[in-house]
Amino acid sequence: MNTENDTPTFRQELYRLLEEQEGFWGKVIQWLVTTMILLSALFFVLETLPEFAGYKNFFQISEYLFITIFTVEYLLRLFAQKDRFRWATRDPYALIDLFAILPFYLEFLLPFLFDTRIVRILRLLRVVSRILRVGRHSSALDVLIGVVRNIWKEVATCLILASIVALIAATGIYYAEYVLLLDGGKPNPHFSDMGKCLWWSIVTLTTVGYGDLYPVTFFGRVVATIVMLGGVALIALPAGMVAGAFTDELKKLQKPTEQDSTDSSRS
Repeated sequence: MNTENDTPTFRQELYRLLEEQEGFWGKVIQWLVTTMILLSALFFVLETLPEFAGYKNFFQISEYLFITIFTVEYLLRLFAQKDRFRWATRDPYALIDLFAILPFYLEFLLPFLFDTRIVRILRLLRVVSRILRVGRHSSALDVLIGVVRNIWKEVATCLILASIVALIAATGIYYAEYVLLLDGGKPNPHFSDMGKCLWWSIVTLTTVGYGDLYPVTFFGRVVATIVMLGGVALIALPAGMVAGAFTDELKKLQKPTEQDSTDSSRS
């Protein structure tokens, strides 16, 4: 028996700790990284508050610390993979990890290539990607990915249907509140173009109802009533599909746990 071949290599041990998160130290690393992610998100929120305006240097140093930790973790995960290129370009979590740190280096190393708007977008991408990294250490993001994978075609169909209905509703309110009143009437300035009408139709169909735009004519209110009633049905359709898909994914997640419990009780 060749015990030398049975001894895990450094790369295999690293993979076990970082990817499979086995053993005591694997759990410690998992909770440490999760804590760093949550702290970075918290500091991002606090940094925008006027009460913490005097802590700018503290937040900047903290950001450098977080970036260093996340960069080292990403490089170690990359090193631990058998097929590094495939992992870095195909694994969703690897892409999230990369986008959590890459904008910082682009902003820091190549500031002359970006104006302030691009820099703000990069910062937003960094924060959002960092928050999504929490999903690596829990099953919540796996459930969400499974739901999207199972019903993306149905959701896409509902979005196309909703777009068509929104366009029809916008056209109806445009004519009822503006076009038909151009000859002798008093057109509603809130619906003077299709852009405003589309905004109103989307807000109404989603049952939000901000109240910034509203019809004042009889026919306009008839159109609004139909749109509001149709919006309830339009929202209920994809909501039911998403809820059903979530239930199916949660059942799949619970089956291995129940099987493990049964096996342990038999033994």
